[in-house]
Amino acid sequence: MMRSMNSAVSSLRNHQLRMDVIGNNIANVNTIGFKTGRVTFKDSLSQNLRGASGPSEERGGTNPQQVGLGMDLSSMDTIFTQGVPDRTDRALDVMINGDGFFMVSGDGSTDGVFYTRAGNFDIDYEGNLVSSDGLRVIGYQADEDGNITTSLGGIKVPLADTFDPKDTQNVTMQGNLNSKAKVTTSYDTPPDALVGDGTNAGVFQPQGDKYVVNPAYADSVGRETDITVIDTMGGSHTIKLAFVKTATTAPPAAPAATWTVLAFAINDDGSMAPAQAGGFPVPPAAADGELGNIIFGPDGKLNPPGQTIPTLTLTPSNGADEVEFDIDINALTQFESQSTVFMASQDGYPLGILTGYAIGADGTVQGIFSNGKDKTLGQIATAVFSNPGGLLKQGSNLYGGTVNSGDAQINKPGSGANALLQPGALEMSNVDLGKEFTNMIVTQRGFQANSRIISVTDQMLEELVNLKR
Repeated sequence: MMRSMNSAVSSLRNHQLRMDVIGNNIANVNTIGFKTGRVTFKDSLSQNLRGASGPSEERGGTNPQQVGLGMDLSSMDTIFTQGVPDRTDRALDVMINGDGFFMVSGDGSTDGVFYTRAGNFDIDYEGNLVSSDGLRVIGYQADEDGNITTSLGGIKVPLADTFDPKDTQNVTMQGNLNSKAKVTTSYDTPPDALVGDGTNAGVFQPQGDKYVVNPAYADSVGRETDITVIDTMGGSHTIKLAFVKTATTAPPAAPAATWTVLAFAINDDGSMAPAQAGGFPVPPAAADGELGNIIFGPDGKLNPPGQTIPTLTLTPSNGADEVEFDIDINALTQFESQSTVFMASQDGYPLGILTGYAIGADGTVQGIFSNGKDKTLGQIATAVFSNPGGLLKQGSNLYGGTVNSGDAQINKPGSGANALLQPGALEMSNVDLGKEFTNMIVTQRGFQANSRIISVTDQMLEELVNLKR
């Protein structure tokens, strides 16, 4: 009878361990990156009362007779199934959408590394990307130009970083010029020039230190629009472009319309200087402002395509180098509709100050600058293991490697077996409350039944003792 009591005691002890694991699972139901635990049992050794015998000519074989001696703990497993994403939209929150672990360490080195699924990161006052406990996130470093290197270490965001300015080299124009604009040669008194000097009549006339459209020829000006040019020091300069319809041809010649492009530099004080041979600034008296002509065919498209106007040269007054840039006009059209020509883009940008951060699906940490540009500051590395179940829990959502987990296989997210990241989200616990409560009931019943075995065995022992009375 002592065998039954010992069996029940072993079951009570192991069911209590199972309940401990269930309790821990439920306690961590809202812990980010938590992986649920599981307990499995196995039977213990059995006492052989009689061995097995083989059949003979006179009698058949017999099976062994054994009495079990209870149960034992088989395993305590960590289940690494994917937890559901919790969208946070926070720039420094990130989850691993599949296999892998983030790597963190106290000093940012690859010695003493811990592994975690919790991606609620932050940036400390020195610019280190850190976990919620202040451990530095390990990743690949970036050079000054934003190129990822093969060097592993703590990722650091240079809070005082700037993005050097770049001078404009190309300007792209888009939009339409109204085909119903009047040709300058069709006026009763055609203008003497497109840019007058105050004495000779011009489509544009000086008015103080500016140039304005002469009302007498306003119907020839299809569009006035400003473009912005950046110099090598990041200074911004405004240039006004004007499109004036200057000629047409009619059948039997091929129908065509010619527009002359004028340019005026607008100074900081608002004064204007027209272009002279493609250069700025120039003495107004010597300037004609004309950059060149563009010709449209009867289909409203440039004919021939691929037309260009001369390269412009701007000489800034702030000490920056001369800026030479081209204006691409090949997207312009001429239809019977409102004139809408505008600057679609230019490839220069001023000095940028670091204003924010973002983490990409491949783990790249991007710095966002005030000039609209971004630069790669580093790339988070992840690690996978051949046997993640062999990792040792260290508390604080951390794991440590063991001899049975295998070596960490470090790579960039999305490379090899390392899964991509999901920015702006955190991985929730993979605890299934319904399953845990079911396991709790089953465990409770197992504990209760085995406690009953002890009670009944105790009563049987009591009856045995009472035989002497």
